[in-house]
Amino acid sequence: MESRKDIIYAVIAQIYFAISAKLLSNSLKIYITFLLRIFIGVRQYNIQDIVARRVGLQR
Repeated sequence: MESRKDIIYAVIAQIYFAISAKLLSNSLKIYITFLLRIFIGVRQYNIQDIVARRVGLQR
């Protein structure tokens, strides 16, 4: 169930970005974004595209 785990990580990251966009400075946000993208294992910037593609692959 790797793909399900990827979706969960993507949703958590998306919520985190929404919160952090208001709290963190730009440089710190870029650094955390970079780390999270490595952690999730995706190279795209748009997490919604990734979620849509993962859900589409499961059907």
